[in-house]
Amino acid sequence: PGEDEGVFVHLSYQSRVGPIEWLRPYTDFVLPELGEQGVKNIVVVPISFVSDNLETLEEIGIEYRELAEESGIVNWRRCDALNTDPMFINDMADMVMDALNEPMQSVTEACIANNVADVELNPIEENSGVMGGSKNLIVDENGAIVSQDAAAEAEKLNGRVAILGVVLTILVEALSGKSLPELFGFAG
Repeated sequence: PGEDEGVFVHLSYQSRVGPIEWLRPYTDFVLPELGEQGVKNIVVVPISFVSDNLETLEEIGIEYRELAEESGIVNWRRCDALNTDPMFINDMADMVMDALNEPMQSVTEACIANNVADVELNPIEENSGVMGGSKNLIVDENGAIVSQDAAAEAEKLNGRVAILGVVLTILVEALSGKSLPELFGFAG
């Protein structure tokens, strides 16, 4: 079915966390817009996931469903990921076997084979921001570079906050003798 039958396709992105700019349009902005346009039925296909997980089950399946319903969308469906579907597993196994039978390629050879022109190859520490050689960029909605240093600093901040969360969790569990789910009454 297509637009002639009233079926429209929208692509949006979820799971943005922290101060780093993420891919747009954001799903949590798109759902209210669709509701304002009078959309009543929606099928969500989490194309970036091969297996169901916290993001597909909780964020997409529950949180976005609630946002959609608050926005006037009354019929919500989330497609399951491929998970352990036998055809998917067999295809993945075939691709792995094909790859193992192929000759090894360097990054440069792979770029040439895939017609990737003007690729600047740098040592990994330069691309990752490790050892001071940050190549991270923040771009605006038009693709213009806004800041290189801010992206590297935001990544550092995200990492430090994550580490702090892990350390605090370990500390709380060690001092209380209970896991976090037990402390908050979620464990049986």
